[in-house]
Amino acid sequence: MYRWIFSFILLSILVACNSDKLPTNDDFVVKVRTVNKTAKVNEEIEIITELINKSNKTFLIKHSNPLVTVQAYDKNDKPLYEYLVVDDVGLSHKFKSKETYNPNEEWKPNEKRIIKIDKPGRYELIGNASFLIDQSNGERQEYSLKSQPYEILIEE
Repeated sequence: MYRWIFSFILLSILVACNSDKLPTNDDFVVKVRTVNKTAKVNEEIEIITELINKSNKTFLIKHSNPLVTVQAYDKNDKPLYEYLVVDDVGLSHKFKSKETYNPNEEWKPNEKRIIKIDKPGRYELIGNASFLIDQSNGERQEYSLKSQPYEILIEE
């Protein structure tokens, strides 16, 4: 009987300890897309970025704005931008299980993320999401995740 009680208590402790585990990179997906798959040279291109929580848990994430920075690469994998601007820091969001989070909709709903490309060709957009999660036990994890490439065609 004591063995059964001891086993039950040990199992309960293990489950409780594991329930506060930090997520892994595999628990999230970063997505980048544009409103239109094609654009003209120097035409405004609206970018939409998202971070998806694939896990069954809710986390309080802390991030800057934009949560997802976007870099465009030409056919030679050369980046088009020398620097990426981050303008707000210290933002947080209660990131629910299975939620798709687009911070622009929450923090700047009337602003669009716009880029322009000045040469025709095929380009890949890749997003990089950077954020951190603090747990109640004081553990902190930083995340930096990349999206799959998103192709856009720029025409004359």
